[in-house]
Amino acid sequence: MDFAQYKVEPFSGPRFHENVVSAGSPCGICGRDVKNAKHTAIVINGGAAWGNESSPIDAGHMGEFAIGNDCHRRHAVSR
Repeated sequence: MDFAQYKVEPFSGPRFHENVVSAGSPCGICGRDVKNAKHTAIVINGGAAWGNESSPIDAGHMGEFAIGNDCHRRHAVSR
């Protein structure tokens, strides 16, 4: 699987902490609820960076997060 990379840091949306409170599956950028996620990203370094499929699973590895379509469109790094 190919995980996307983004120009902004994980959990960096200006209202992330407000949005995540009511989200069932929060976007890894803005915190809003993501239904039927088409995009996912791995978060590493305790939330400080995006990872990929070869990122080591260590104490700072936070797992895979859904990314909403709007955030993906605005912040995805072109390949």
